[in-house]
Amino acid sequence: MKDWQKIALGELVTITKGKKHVETDDVSAFRYLQIEDLNGHYTTKYTKETGTHVHEKDIVIVWDGANAGKVGCGFAGVIGSTLARLSFKEEKIETRFVKRYLDYQFEFIKSQRTGATIPHVSSDALKKLIVPLPAFSIQQKIAAILDKADELRQKDQQLLTKYDELLQSIFYQMFGDPVKNEKRWTKVKLETICDVGSSRRVFVEELVETGIPFYRGTEIGVLGLGENITPTLFITKEHYESLKKETGVPQIGDLLLPSICPDGRIYEVSDTTPFYFKDGRVLWIKVNKTKINSTFLKILLKQIFYLDYSKIASGTTFSELKIFELKKLQTPLPPFELQNKFGCIAQNLLAQKEIMRRENQASEQLFQSLLQKAFKGELVS
Repeated sequence: MKDWQKIALGELVTITKGKKHVETDDVSAFRYLQIEDLNGHYTTKYTKETGTHVHEKDIVIVWDGANAGKVGCGFAGVIGSTLARLSFKEEKIETRFVKRYLDYQFEFIKSQRTGATIPHVSSDALKKLIVPLPAFSIQQKIAAILDKADELRQKDQQLLTKYDELLQSIFYQMFGDPVKNEKRWTKVKLETICDVGSSRRVFVEELVETGIPFYRGTEIGVLGLGENITPTLFITKEHYESLKKETGVPQIGDLLLPSICPDGRIYEVSDTTPFYFKDGRVLWIKVNKTKINSTFLKILLKQIFYLDYSKIASGTTFSELKIFELKKLQTPLPPFELQNKFGCIAQNLLAQKEIMRRENQASEQLFQSLLQKAFKGELVS
């Protein structure tokens, strides 16, 4: 990196905030870019209003909200009020190279955000961020290599999504819409076929540095996505054994879900590894396996939450599931044999998805490794 220049980002770009716009159905109007576009969910929204235009050579950054600091490029249109445009002051800068560097510095940008309730990018911190710039040809080579690695991980991620889509399709073919219940399955309250509740309270002062893992809603949600986690909170083995005697602990086939669960991040316990979890913030469904198949129930609840979450959950700020609401949930109950058939299909698909997820982890690790090497000057010379 000895020949690389080091320039503050504020010297390279002009930062312009977007503005709020009124949408239109007129497809001849300007494309209206919002946060969803940077998250890969490409929208087809339009606005006739002029404002902050972006071009493909500009970088777009999320300025406000939970995703503040996330960047993208290659867009053309008008940006909304939660986004900002970084337009380059000179031509001999490779947009994709700087975009990748901002990806690399995301955690730093995130750490500098302001705002207690709604995070905002710090304009001063962003402008002062030092960008290492090699020769233009090197910028292009690095950007091309990182783009290829990113393309690989994106394809792997898309394949993971396809497994979810296939499972949903099979569910609908076999059981129909669980809210409309066109197939007229008998409906029962969830509490009549399962025990619905939570855990015994564990106080902060009872947590220790090592021992039996203790999960909050966040960790349960990650497990519900099929991802691995590294526990950070624990209780003693003695405490765990005491709780086990008093209230029991999750068994294979039980379902756990965060109390805020609009996307159906439901964890089906699959082994006997000991753990405990936070009361209230995690709901516990003790599945009666003689009445309903655990995997069927997990996917059923996921579909119901997708379709009807706002009617089930309550709360003005965050829609949260309450135990009494979950107990009263009207649950379609197809024949047990059909549930088990679906459960077998689902388990096979989920096993294949797990293999794909590991491949996705490998492609993610490759990308992150290349990103590290790129900005240490070790990728190309």
